[in-house]
Amino acid sequence: MYTYNTSLISPYCDNGYYLSSKFCFNYIQEVAGRREMNMKTGIPHLLKENMSWVFLSTHIDIYKKPYWMTPLKLVTTGYHPEGIIVKRRVKCTDDKDDLIFKSDSYFAVVSADGNKHHIINPSVVTDRNTDADPLEVAPDDFYPRFKKFNAANLHRISMKKYEILQSDCDINGHVNNLRYSAVMIDNLPGEDFSKGMDVCSMDILF
Repeated sequence: MYTYNTSLISPYCDNGYYLSSKFCFNYIQEVAGRREMNMKTGIPHLLKENMSWVFLSTHIDIYKKPYWMTPLKLVTTGYHPEGIIVKRRVKCTDDKDDLIFKSDSYFAVVSADGNKHHIINPSVVTDRNTDADPLEVAPDDFYPRFKKFNAANLHRISMKKYEILQSDCDINGHVNNLRYSAVMIDNLPGEDFSKGMDVCSMDILF
C-alpha cells in the first residue's frame, strides 16, 4: 500500500473551480508512478533492464467534485499478478475522508527492445516487492452529485480528426495514455457541462 498526499491544483479544475472528471486519470497514473519510483521499479529503473510498464485499462467511478485547493489523499494497492497482468486499485479521499473517486486498473510489463515489444511475466518485477492485501474500499453510502447528460444532445456528436501535438506526449515520447480520456470527454456536448453535468463513470481499454 502506498499513500500520496496532495491537493487539487487549478489546471485540473473546470470553470467552476471543481475537479474536472477528465483529470482524475492523471492522479491514477501519478500515484502509480510515484509508488513504483519509491519501490525502485519505476519506468526509469526498468528501462535499464530493457523493460517498461504499460497501462492496459482502467475503470473509474467518480463520487464527488472537490473544490480547488482541497487536500487529497491517494492510496494505491494491489500489485498482485493475475496471469500476465498486474491489477492496481486507487482510492482518492478529501480532507473530510469522503470518497472522491476509486479505480481499478490493469498494467503489464513489456520488453523495451526497439520494435520487438512483448509482454513479460510480471513476477520478474513484482517478486522484488509486494504490497499488503488489496485495499478495502469504503461503502458507497452516498450518491454522486451529478446530473445526467441530455440524451437528445448526444446525436450531435460527430467524428473529429485530432492532430497529435508535442504537448500530448509524455516522458516516454508517445501520447500520454490519459490524453485519450480528455479527448473523448471533450467530444461530449459542451452545453451539458455548462449546466452542471459531468462524467461519473468511465472505462478505458488500450
